[in-house]
Amino acid sequence: MEKELWKKRKLEKGGKLWNKVKRGFLSIAPKEKKKTVETDKRAEHVFVVPCYGKSPYLEAMLQSLLAQKKKSPIYLCTSTDSSFLQVLAKKYHLPLYIRRKEPSLAKDWNFALEIGRKRGKLVTIAHQDDCYHEDYSLAVCHAYRSFPDGSLIFTQAEDINSEGEKIPNVSERIKRILRLPYCFTKKTNRLPYKLLPLSFGNSIPCPSCTYVMDKTPEFLFDNKSKFVTDWIAFLRLAKAEGRFLYVKKPLLYYRRHPSSETRKQMKDNRRRKEEREVLQSIHGKLLGGILSFVYSASSFFA
Repeated sequence: MEKELWKKRKLEKGGKLWNKVKRGFLSIAPKEKKKTVETDKRAEHVFVVPCYGKSPYLEAMLQSLLAQKKKSPIYLCTSTDSSFLQVLAKKYHLPLYIRRKEPSLAKDWNFALEIGRKRGKLVTIAHQDDCYHEDYSLAVCHAYRSFPDGSLIFTQAEDINSEGEKIPNVSERIKRILRLPYCFTKKTNRLPYKLLPLSFGNSIPCPSCTYVMDKTPEFLFDNKSKFVTDWIAFLRLAKAEGRFLYVKKPLLYYRRHPSSETRKQMKDNRRRKEEREVLQSIHGKLLGGILSFVYSASSFFA
């Protein structure tokens, strides 16, 4: 108590200590504790590759990721572990994460997203049969830096055959027309601009997509659907906060071959049923049914 009174008297106006305070040599303000700021140690961008079976194109795809101008960490994940995948992981020194449950497209993709979420701010689910242009990682990171409110980043695609040669695709050309609203980047944070290109079919090339983790919910992919899982996820993201960023360059090479999943789906009536359900949920039963017939017919040009 005496010490406090002594300090008070010394600091009275006109005293020596007061003059030093006044001139800025001393401070009577209480010392503030230094605030510790937690830094985000995640990489800017990562690739996560869901692997299935023994794809003859997986190694070529991994080489395209390793050849990126901007290096991004690569992680493999699978629910069908095999010596084939173990050997590839060791050969290229890549971590392999195993989901020890029944294989499921939606669950495997959700598993891939969660692996990526812990390690990167931007996550690309790379498809094992496709290839990526060497500028892919550089382009998506540049797009995100330009518009940090982005939620989904995607690029144009070009089709290649089993030998890696470019082939024409009428379906992709139609989808590029549908994607025209995405060219107005300053407006693609608005619902109509995000939703319109998805209202007449799935116009976004799924393998070209990079997801912004801060804007991507857990369990993004719905396990109820089998063939329109990505389309439903894009519709969900379109209705949420965030801007869609469209890189108008073909930075993905989409491989078309007889044993591809897309070719198998075209022979499945359940795919047409799921497409019809999505279109009818947007446009109503009558118009949605007509659009689903047109949309299913366009798949023959793919």
